[in-house]
Amino acid sequence: MTEHSDAASVPADDYGPVEVLVLAFPEAGPGPAVAQAVAQLADVDSVRLLDLVFVSKSVGGEVSILEWDEFHHNAPEDFEAFREIVAALDLAAHGLTGETDVADLAPLVTAGSSAAILVVEMLWARDLAATISAGGGAIRHVETIPASVVNEIVAEASGL
Repeated sequence: MTEHSDAASVPADDYGPVEVLVLAFPEAGPGPAVAQAVAQLADVDSVRLLDLVFVSKSVGGEVSILEWDEFHHNAPEDFEAFREIVAALDLAAHGLTGETDVADLAPLVTAGSSAAILVVEMLWARDLAATISAGGGAIRHVETIPASVVNEIVAEASGL
């Protein structure tokens, strides 16, 4: 996420670690199962949905951005499965994903396809982060390894 100059004024325990996921979809867009999986995140006690932005890239490379609050009325046809689910979402920090963030992530969207940029707070780590902060420490690095990489490494290590 884009660094904000007033970040020091926000108490360390208001938010826990956040992950930004770029959910890429082929030309046909996400199906109902994907939309339902995103909706289920809202019901999980270990994460909190903060922000959601949709990005489409034309075959010619032109990028279109659709914010969560614009989505219900302006959703592209390939995101039809998301329309009702997105309208029902209660995002805790809508607008957190800035223009710079979207510009940095847009190259991950291939021409002729679309993506959802989903910002998710790791609630399970919020208390840990607050305790570390209260003790004068700080979490300096969090890294997520994509599932495909983890599965490949585990398969190789176990000789599968």
